[in-house]
Amino acid sequence: MIGTVGPPPRGPRPVPADGDCPDITDARPGVAPVRDSENPDGPRPAFCTGAQAAFVQGVALMT
Repeated sequence: MIGTVGPPPRGPRPVPADGDCPDITDARPGVAPVRDSENPDGPRPAFCTGAQAAFVQGVALMT
């Protein structure tokens, strides 16, 4: 994790039926800020894009 940032921009997108999903934006090159849609006022971690890509790849391998 490289720090915390303000919330990613919100926008129209498909949402799972339970509403439990993170919001991720690509508005900052090299940084992947994340916001928990269930806790919009909570912490907003930011990860380098390499770490984010590794996480997504790891999740894909688990499914």
